[in-house]
Order: sequence, then structure tokens, then C-alpha cells
Amino acid sequence: MAQTPCIRVSEGLRVPHTFSADAAVGDVIEIGTIPAVVADAVDYSEEPVGTLDFSGMWDIPQVAGVVTAGDAVYWDNNGSPYGGTALSGCATGTASGNNLLGLAAPTQPNGTTATTATDSYVRGILTAAKRTATIAGSVTADDITGSDSSMGINGMAGAASAGGAVAAVGGAGDGAGNAGGAWTTTGGAGAAAAGAVGGAGGAVSRTGGAGAADTKAGTGGVGCAANSTGGVGGAVTGAGTGGAGGAAGLTGGVGGATSTTGTGGAGGAISGTAGAGGAATGAGTGGVGGAAAYTAGAGGTAATTGTGGVGGATGCTAGAGGAAGAGGTGAAGGAANLTAGVGGAAGTTGTGGAGGAVNVLGAAGGATATGTGGAGSSVTITAGAGGTASGAGTSGAGGNVVITAGASAAGGGTAGVQGMVRVQSRMSSKVTVTAKTTAATLTIAELLTGFLTGTHAAGATQAYTLPTGTDMSAGCACGDGEGFEWILVNLSAAAADSITVTAGADHTIVGNAIVISAHASTGGAITSQGVASSRWYSRKTSGNTWVSYRVG
Repeated sequence: MAQTPCIRVSEGLRVPHTFSADAAVGDVIEIGTIPAVVADAVDYSEEPVGTLDFSGMWDIPQVAGVVTAGDAVYWDNNGSPYGGTALSGCATGTASGNNLLGLAAPTQPNGTTATTATDSYVRGILTAAKRTATIAGSVTADDITGSDSSMGINGMAGAASAGGAVAAVGGAGDGAGNAGGAWTTTGGAGAAAAGAVGGAGGAVSRTGGAGAADTKAGTGGVGCAANSTGGVGGAVTGAGTGGAGGAAGLTGGVGGATSTTGTGGAGGAISGTAGAGGAATGAGTGGVGGAAAYTAGAGGTAATTGTGGVGGATGCTAGAGGAAGAGGTGAAGGAANLTAGVGGAAGTTGTGGAGGAVNVLGAAGGATATGTGGAGSSVTITAGAGGTASGAGTSGAGGNVVITAGASAAGGGTAGVQGMVRVQSRMSSKVTVTAKTTAATLTIAELLTGFLTGTHAAGATQAYTLPTGTDMSAGCACGDGEGFEWILVNLSAAAADSITVTAGADHTIVGNAIVISAHASTGGAITSQGVASSRWYSRKTSGNTWVSYRVG
């Protein structure tokens, strides 16, 4: 099909060319990847040799778009010029898939500095230089060096495929003590999908530059910090599933090695926050928050009789569970696990290293000269509160606090001693006293307060009935084999006003079930404070079956 011809504005560099067909003045022909304009009409049957214009100024048919003075102008062989023949070729400001033709002239045919979408021509200054913003295929070069203080590199956008990967290294510093060049990267966004799974965001992998070595007794340079943020998971509408946030993997730099009696450099610290789960609308389910897994750096190895370096410490905070809308269920908060490092193995007759301690230490109070020293910080271990339910819903159970000493290990030799849970200071506990004045069926909530009193003047024993096994299990988070203690004190004055503890269904009593009154005639069971008391341990045997033992 015939092109819409270009219109010559000024002469340029003309080069002879042997044509393979007739050509009209103003036609654009590409020599390799360089477009040129036919300078003189060619009648191939008469004379196949003609001339091409590689420079000069021409008015070139353009696609319906805007090109501004100084912009790069590209030739699209299959472009459709405004007002011309569709797919016959035209100029465009789009680089992708097209070849550089030249630059937009300072003044366009419409008398302004930019074309409009309804202009038929863009005035361009031709250039034969091979410059392009897009390089197809694989390219190998010794290096690519920025010409200013910041060089941007963008991976190729995917065309119904994955986005192109990008790898970069900051430049080395030059001159005494100058830092290496920093670099910042962002993985490409995954492609959206209708009714399918959106493409994963491009991965980002980075390594901070190594600190400079010191050749004498000085201090090696600190390794550059490496900070990464995983890409946001792709959003989805309707009942689909949002894409997972990209993982962010960080490895702290290895501490610098030392010779002879020096001290190796500390391993690089790691600080990170896992990505929040994607929000869900309506009856959807919010995405799970990203896991945060940290492994502190191993202590440096020592040669011969030296001492290995201490393993790095770890600290973490689990992510909050995602909130839910009306009628939904809030997600559980992430678990927070602290695992100390395994002791170093020893060869043959050596002694293995002790496992690392897990210490939760409050900060010491500030020192003072003649004033008052600051109070040491408290250490509080509080299980998570159950989620509150509005309306007729059921609130979630509060979390347990579980402290378990380490188990002994037997292996092929003699079993070790099982660890203990040690309390080396006085303990205090906060209790709510539940007072009863008549016979009653006790609730699990009342038993869990830990302290009950009975005061009555009935002239005969009063029955306090324990909850059923089902009610005990429903109101207490104990597992099979676990239980709790509680105290019942009889404050009644008359000798006959005793209390008899009776069992509910699936609940057995072991021991004396009668709690005598505070009257003097009751004898040895009266304490020095003049009250009769009983101590109980209620244990869940399995399922909804309980046994309450009187232990005092």
C-alpha cells in the first residue's frame, strides 16, 4: 500500500541507494534499524539507483497523538497516520517496537511547539545516529556506566509474559574512605488477570557492599546495610484471592575476619517487618500476614585454643491478626517463637557447647550520684486477649501462658537431668474473692478467681456443688492432664454451719468434702487466724471429665 509521503522542509545529507522497487519522494525506508526518507522519485524499471535523505528537516505523517519539540520521533512501519491510509506507516512518540527517526523540531507545522492529536504531520529533524531506548534480544557489554550521579535501569515490561529481570551493582568508591555507590531496585509489578491468578511481582535480590579491609591494626569498614521490601501482592475484585506479598529475604553481612589475637567483626544485624496480609471486603478472608523468620548469625569460629564468637541475638514481634467486617471472623495474631541457638558440636571427647539461653530482661534503672536511681523496667508476659464479639456473637478465648522446662536427653549414654522452672523471688498473684452466703452451684468462672468464701447461719451444712465436667471444659483452656488450684474458706460462726462440696456430672471429688466452720469447737482444723479453709486442685483428665482433689 502507498505511504503518505513526507514533505521536505530543508535539504540534508543525501546518500545513494539501490532500490528494489519504485519509490516516491517522501517515502520512508529503513536501512537496518535506521529510517531514511526518499529524496528523489525512483522508477525502478528505468534506474534503480536513487538517493536517501538521512538528515535535514521533513514534515512526517504522524499517528493521532501529541509530540513536543525536542522529543524523540520514531518510525512505525505499521502505523496508521492521522487522515492517511491505515497501516501504511507513520511517525510516533512511542519507542517500543519502533526505530528512532529523529527529533521533533522547535516549531511544528501548526506554528506551535507541539503537535495535536488531529495534526496530520510532525516536523522532524532526521538523524542517522543509531540510538534507541529499546534493545531487543541479549546484549553483552564490558560495563554500563551512568553519565550523571544517578542511573536508572528498568526491566522490560512483560508482553503477556513475565517482566524482565534487573541486576545491578553500585559503583566502588574512589579516594580515601569514600563510600561505594548506593543502588535502589524495585521488582516489576505482576500482570493483572481477569478471573485468573495475577502474575507474581518480580523478585528483588540485593547484597550490601563489603566493608573495605584494613591492612594494619585499624578497623575494617562496616559492610553496607541491605534493606529490602517485598512487593505488594496483587489486588483482586470479587471472590478471588489476592496475591501474596513478595518475600523479603535478608542476610546480615559476615563480620570481618581477623588474624592472630585480634577480634573478628560483629555480623551485620537484621531488622525487618513482614508484609501485612491483604485486606478483604464483604465476606472474604483477609490474607495471612507474612511470616517473619529470623536466624541470628552464628558466632565466628576460633582456631586451636581460641574462643568462638557468641551467636547473635534475635528479637521479633508477631504480626496482628487481620480485622474482619460485620459477620466475619478476625484472623489469629501471628505466633511469636523465640528459639535459642543450638550449642556447638564437639569432636570425640570434647564438650558440646551449651544451648543459647532465652532471656527476657528488663532494662536496668538509670544510675545517679546523690539522687534517686531509676526503677528497673518490669517484665510482663501477657497472653493475648480473646477477640471481642459484638451483638450476639461469642468472644474468643484468651491465650495461655505456657512455661515448660527443657526435657532431659538420653541418647546412647546416661539421661540428663530434666530442667526445672525456677522462681527465685517472692511471687504475688491478683485474685478476686468470691463470697457465698447460701447453698450454691459454683461456676467455673468463680473457681478460676482462685479464692472463695462461705458465710451462712443455716444451722446445718450447706452444699456447694461443683460445675459439670462439660462446663469446666467450656470455661477453662486447660488441656488433658492440666488443671488449677483454688481455695474455699468457711467463715460461718456456728459449729453446725459447715459446707459440703458436692460433685456435678462428669466431675469427681477425691478427699474430704466437708469444710468445717470457724467455731472453736471444730478443733484442729481451725487455723491461727480462726478460720477453716480448704485447698483444692481441679484436673482435667480427658475431654469433659474432671477430678477435684482436696489437698489441704
